[in-house]
Order: sequence, then C-alpha cells, then structure tokens
Amino acid sequence: MKNTFFAILSCVTAILATGCAKTEPADTAPSAADVVMQLQSADRLYVSEYIVHKIITAEDLNRVRGSLLGYDFTVDLAIGQRKIAIPMDASIKAYIDFGTVTESDIVVTDNPPSVAVTLPEPKAELTSSKIAHDEIKEFRGIFRSRFSDAEISELERQGREVILAAIPRMGIVNTAKANAREVLIPILAQAGFAPENITVNFKD
Repeated sequence: MKNTFFAILSCVTAILATGCAKTEPADTAPSAADVVMQLQSADRLYVSEYIVHKIITAEDLNRVRGSLLGYDFTVDLAIGQRKIAIPMDASIKAYIDFGTVTESDIVVTDNPPSVAVTLPEPKAELTSSKIAHDEIKEFRGIFRSRFSDAEISELERQGREVILAAIPRMGIVNTAKANAREVLIPILAQAGFAPENITVNFKD
C-alpha cells in the first residue's frame, strides 16, 4: 500500500496568496468571506492517495449430486474444476470538498489576526483499477473452458466492491486530515495569519 501526499496547491494554485515568497503576518486579517471565496475557488483538494494491490480469487466446481440406496451424495469432479487468481491494482484518493464550505465554517479574529477553519470530513473514492492480465493464474480441468473476459470483468467488479468496503479500515481519511492541515496552514499563512494562529478542524 502506497501513500502519496499531494502538496501541489501550495505553490501552483496558491489559493490564498500570490506566489510562494515568505510574507509577514498582516496587521488586518482577511475576512471570513474572503477566505471562503478563495477556498471555494479551489473546489476539490486531493490530499492523499493509496495504491492497493489485491489478488482476486475464484473457484468454480462441477458437482454430481444423486441418491444411492436411500442416501444422498454430492461428489466434486476434479476434471470439472476451474480456479483463477487475478492481480489487481486500485487507486483510492481522498479529497476535501471546498465547495461546501460557508462563512459559518470560518472564524476570523483580529489582534493578532487568527483564523479557525472547519472543513468537511474528507471523502475517499476509488478512482481507477487495473488488472495485470499477464500475471493472471488459471487452472482448469480438461473438460472446462477458460474464464471469459466477461467473467474476469465481473470478478474485477466484485474486487472493487471489496476494496470500497475496506476503505474505512485503511486509515486514508486520517491521513487526508493530516495532509490537508499541512497544505492549508502555509497557504493561510501567506494570506497574513501567523501559523500558530491558524486552526484547521473537521466536521464530525
């Protein structure tokens, strides 16, 4: 699992400042409306990415069922087995939706200029997945056909669902919160707030 921190907004977009030169805290703080306008202009900030490697496995058996002398029986036929292992890489990204931030989420005070920003909870989404087709391992009995492309695609879909269900246990949201603070505090400092007077919180 790989975690990649995106800090490109600190200099590229500079959403609350012009350039990346160091500036001293201003005597007068920007208003809450100014902060909201600049945050909303960024729309969505991606702050964390996980690359997940998963092996999708499936087994398909042919069984013979019947009854003999009053007893029911089921026999798995080895010649009718099919098994497959599909390696898949998936990208999960976490982001902050600045479009939902309002003035009620920003508290600005003077003397000294300080700001408290309450952001929405980071959201995580599975942005892409890719099967390593050259690394697929398949076993099949002599009377069984290979797994079709449609069957492999369905297994990939099921694998994506498993990964999505596991996102809450991956810790990506907590990583996104920490990364968001690392991005926003320098940017807000460029707007005139001393770093020690900047607070970034998240809604429950």
